[in-house]
Amino acid sequence: MRAALLILPLAACASPPVGSDAVGPLAAVAGYTGSFGPQNELRVRRNAPPFSYDEGAEAKRAAQALCRGAVASGPEDNFREGQWIFPGGCA
Repeated sequence: MRAALLILPLAACASPPVGSDAVGPLAAVAGYTGSFGPQNELRVRRNAPPFSYDEGAEAKRAAQALCRGAVASGPEDNFREGQWIFPGGCA
Protein backbone atom coordinates (compact mmCIF):
# COMPACT_ATOMS: atom_id res chain seq x y z
CA MET A 1 0.00 0.00 0.00
CA ARG A 2 1.40 3.38 -0.95
CA ALA A 3 1.28 6.34 1.37
CA ALA A 4 -0.62 9.31 0.03
CA LEU A 5 1.42 12.45 -0.36
CA LEU A 6 -0.42 15.52 0.83
CA ILE A 7 0.94 18.81 -0.46
CA LEU A 8 -0.37 22.02 1.01
CA PRO A 9 0.58 25.43 -0.29
CA LEU A 10 2.73 27.27 2.22
CA ALA A 11 0.73 30.44 1.76
CA ALA A 12 -2.25 28.76 3.40
CA CYS A 13 -0.24 28.45 6.62
CA ALA A 14 0.99 32.03 6.72
CA SER A 15 -0.73 34.54 8.94
CA PRO A 16 -2.48 37.41 7.17
CA PRO A 17 -0.40 40.53 6.68
CA VAL A 18 -0.75 43.38 9.10
CA GLY A 19 -1.45 46.71 7.53
CA SER A 20 -4.02 48.40 5.38
CA ASP A 21 -5.06 45.17 3.62
CA ALA A 22 -5.65 43.32 6.88
CA VAL A 23 -7.33 45.98 9.00
CA GLY A 24 -8.60 48.48 6.45
CA PRO A 25 -7.35 52.00 5.91
CA LEU A 26 -6.11 54.07 8.81
CA ALA A 27 -8.53 56.49 10.43
CA ALA A 28 -8.10 60.19 9.75
CA VAL A 29 -6.76 61.91 12.86
CA ALA A 30 -6.35 65.70 12.85
CA GLY A 31 -2.72 66.74 13.28
CA TYR A 32 -1.21 63.28 12.68
CA THR A 33 -0.25 61.15 9.71
CA GLY A 34 0.09 57.38 9.74
CA SER A 35 1.49 55.04 7.13
CA PHE A 36 2.66 51.45 6.85
CA GLY A 37 6.32 50.74 6.16
CA PRO A 38 7.80 47.99 4.02
CA GLN A 39 7.40 45.38 6.79
CA ASN A 40 3.89 46.55 7.74
CA GLU A 41 5.14 48.58 10.68
CA LEU A 42 2.99 51.58 11.57
CA ARG A 43 4.82 54.91 11.21
CA VAL A 44 3.22 57.84 13.03
CA ARG A 45 4.13 61.47 12.39
CA ARG A 46 2.83 64.67 13.90
CA ASN A 47 2.17 67.18 11.14
CA ALA A 48 3.95 70.07 12.92
CA PRO A 49 6.25 70.13 14.79
CA PRO A 50 7.72 66.64 14.35
CA PHE A 51 7.72 64.30 17.35
CA SER A 52 10.72 64.22 19.63
CA TYR A 53 12.08 61.21 21.50
CA ASP A 54 10.27 62.06 24.75
CA GLU A 55 6.80 62.12 23.16
CA GLY A 56 6.18 58.38 22.92
CA ALA A 57 2.98 58.54 24.98
CA GLU A 58 1.45 61.11 22.64
CA ALA A 59 2.58 59.06 19.63
CA LYS A 60 0.97 55.95 21.09
CA ARG A 61 -2.33 57.80 21.63
CA ALA A 62 -2.18 58.97 18.00
CA ALA A 63 -1.39 55.41 16.86
CA GLN A 64 -4.38 54.09 18.84
CA ALA A 65 -6.64 56.62 17.12
CA LEU A 66 -5.17 55.89 13.67
CA CYS A 67 -5.71 52.15 14.21
CA ARG A 68 -9.21 52.72 15.59
CA GLY A 69 -8.12 51.70 19.09
CA ALA A 70 -6.04 48.66 18.17
CA VAL A 71 -2.34 49.48 17.83
CA ALA A 72 -0.01 46.53 18.49
CA SER A 73 2.38 48.36 20.80
CA GLY A 74 5.29 46.69 22.56
CA PRO A 75 8.91 46.98 23.66
CA GLU A 76 10.12 47.17 20.05
CA ASP A 77 8.38 50.51 19.45
CA ASN A 78 11.02 53.07 18.53
CA PHE A 79 11.69 56.66 17.51
CA ARG A 80 13.49 57.59 14.31
CA GLU A 81 13.78 60.86 12.38
CA GLY A 82 10.77 62.63 13.88
CA GLN A 83 8.40 59.67 13.76
CA TRP A 84 7.41 56.89 16.11
CA ILE A 85 7.45 53.39 14.66
CA PHE A 86 5.23 50.58 15.93
CA PRO A 87 6.60 47.33 14.42
CA GLY A 88 3.44 45.40 15.29
CA GLY A 89 1.27 47.72 13.19
CA CYS A 90 -2.44 47.70 13.92
CA ALA A 91 -3.82 44.72 15.81
